[in-house]
Amino acid sequence: MPREKKRCVLAKRIGKIAFSVMVAVVLVVFLLQQVSVDEVIFQVKSVQVLSIIVMFLVYFLMNVIRALRFNYILKEKVSFFEMFKIVNFHLFLINLFPFRLGELSFFVFLKNRGVELKKSASTLILARIFDIIIYPLIFLIFLIFAKDLPVNIGQLTKYITIILTALIVVLLSIVFFSKTIIDFVLKRIIAKKIKKTARIYIFLNRIKDVFSYFEKIKSLRTNIVLFFLTFMIWMLRILMVYVVFINYATELAFPEFVLAQCVIFVLMALPVQGIGGFGTNEAAWTIGLMIFGISKDLAISTGFSIHIITLLPLLIISGILYLHQQFFGKKQK
Repeated sequence: MPREKKRCVLAKRIGKIAFSVMVAVVLVVFLLQQVSVDEVIFQVKSVQVLSIIVMFLVYFLMNVIRALRFNYILKEKVSFFEMFKIVNFHLFLINLFPFRLGELSFFVFLKNRGVELKKSASTLILARIFDIIIYPLIFLIFLIFAKDLPVNIGQLTKYITIILTALIVVLLSIVFFSKTIIDFVLKRIIAKKIKKTARIYIFLNRIKDVFSYFEKIKSLRTNIVLFFLTFMIWMLRILMVYVVFINYATELAFPEFVLAQCVIFVLMALPVQGIGGFGTNEAAWTIGLMIFGISKDLAISTGFSIHIITLLPLLIISGILYLHQQFFGKKQK
């Protein structure tokens, strides 16, 4: 029976990967039929060297802050440099593997450094919750400064504001009251005389163990620091893309560009992702830019070119850190 279960799990994983790759291939082929490959190559070559240097520096700083955030949440004896390596390898694997399976590497990296699964899971979940809170917050902030909104967005501003504010409140409630909510649900299950061996009971208890770690880090000061660090991370990510984007002749102002990026981030967060993010990233980029008035051809071509260029710091910095670990890590042992 255990072997059959393992086979079923493996078959499901292979199925998900195959589906994700298939979707990515279909999207890449479809999008490349809409634009010239020569145009994509021309756009890649037209980016100024200064823009690429600034992009590298911004990417490096963004990952420094990511490492600081994880260390601040974890409060474990993992050195900053070790966490910086984990952040870069983690991002590399998220981009490499389909269906965002690379997220699981975070637990493996920390386990190899003596951090138990409950703490690493709590750390990543909390970081992701703050990421999701920051998306709508940045959108709402720059919605105020945007002067040239598309008609469809302008008409829905009030409703968008209400929905995003409600989302922020719900997510903050999860951070502050998750344990209370789960305790309430568990009591209701016990009241209905559901066996403690039932899957729902076991699942909720495991979730409770993970979220119980939030109790130790839900002080006002801690949350303000996490808000600030997360806000910096996402603004730097937007800036990293913007310094490349401004090489192309567009009339999209910075506030509108930020709003488009928020839409793109949400679409890119969906679990359907191809190898290297190709196909799905370009589709998200095209939708996000077209909503804010960029032509389809320019949106698709810049999607491919910017994706290729922004992969450079990820590949180069991760490669350097990997070589450092292979040579100097072994000597330390």
